[in-house]
Amino acid sequence: MKVIFTFLSLFFLITPKAISLPVFPAPSDVPPCNIDLGPDVTVCTNAVFTLNPHPKSGGNYTWTGGPGLSCYNCPSPTFSGLGVGVYTYIATVNAPTCNASDTLRITVINGQSPQYFIAPDQGICAGDSVALGGPAVQGTFYNWYSAPPGFGSSLANPKVKPANMTTYYLSASNSSCPLAVLDSVRITPVTLNLQINPTDTVRLCQGRSRTIQATVSPAGQPVTWTPSTGLQIGANGTSVIASPLSSTLYTATAALGGCVRQRSIYVAVDSMPADLDIRPADTTICQGATVTLASPAFDPDAFPKITFKWNPLTGALSPDGLSTLIVQPTVTTAYRRITRNGECVDTALAVVKVVQPAQIIVMPSDTMICQGNNVDFSINPTPGVTGITWSPTSGLSCTSCNNPSATPSASAIYTVSGSFQGCTVTATANITVQPNALLKFPDDATLPGGFRAVKRNF
Repeated sequence: MKVIFTFLSLFFLITPKAISLPVFPAPSDVPPCNIDLGPDVTVCTNAVFTLNPHPKSGGNYTWTGGPGLSCYNCPSPTFSGLGVGVYTYIATVNAPTCNASDTLRITVINGQSPQYFIAPDQGICAGDSVALGGPAVQGTFYNWYSAPPGFGSSLANPKVKPANMTTYYLSASNSSCPLAVLDSVRITPVTLNLQINPTDTVRLCQGRSRTIQATVSPAGQPVTWTPSTGLQIGANGTSVIASPLSSTLYTATAALGGCVRQRSIYVAVDSMPADLDIRPADTTICQGATVTLASPAFDPDAFPKITFKWNPLTGALSPDGLSTLIVQPTVTTAYRRITRNGECVDTALAVVKVVQPAQIIVMPSDTMICQGNNVDFSINPTPGVTGITWSPTSGLSCTSCNNPSATPSASAIYTVSGSFQGCTVTATANITVQPNALLKFPDDATLPGGFRAVKRNF
């Protein structure tokens, strides 16, 4: 089991289970050459700890002496891996205005140093809790206490929730090493607040955008956003414009002194079928005709909440609520269809122009003639009627004129047709033909004067 030391671990040769408190210099604005490695220490063979864990900034460090240090030109080397013996180390710090050195002697004796885990110095969010240690090591006894006082525990990994900066000390011991090991961790609560507005789900239609504001206290802390796809991030991240192509969960993060605050917002993106134009968009029909107003087909499974609303429903032959409407208006009508899918709204327009019916007046429209006689027709059409034709053609003097003469051999109904703005106009004329009457004379007879009358049938 590797012993993890993040801070200065001081070892004192004392009676078993006795505890000697180390003296840590209070932070102060002192020159970088003010170096103090602390008192000489005695440790067991497998001890691992850090020398000079809180160096002053601004100086260059060099170490001389025995082996066992992780580095010799850094401010805080790690001591480990040496056998029984006495090891002397000299630390020298040089700065532009000063230089100084200090000496530390480490005595290593037989025995296995207590094994334990301890958290690093860290800041946490005010109100949060943090674990101080780690998994329990068999054979190790734990004794925790704090400065300021008020905390105590014999657990390997107790949790704490300090209200103010607190140093927690651990005295770890076992039956192999006659030394109790003293280590410490400093926990600093940090006040940091992060809020975003809107605070909950935002719905957008694809292609639209929404501004999201982040408020941080204390002010001035940068806010990062993940993912950044679909975001325009303003200065310091306190304002973003979201316009994602698909639904996305965004997370805002602010950090200060080890405290990390996060807030998330879900941007739900609604969309529409690619083509919602009504076809035909502008059409003309004859009165009495029907027309189907529709858009290109789309996959309904991709838009399960899509709705349609038509207005007006004048002349509607199919129910409202569908993407298609069959209509038979009697007058020109503009139909609007409002399509909704979540936050998406689309309005499409189709105008159905209705041609009002024209007429053709035929004179005479109903007449009777004797066989062999004729009828002269004349028509009076609505202005704009073109393409006059007559049927049937038998017995007519012409079939595409306005005033044909009809000499039917039998009763007939003549139809005259024309076109008015693309619509057919018709009228009929009925001619009843009466057969000629038969003439009957008396039988042959002899008349006075020698004349003879002969019978003829007609």
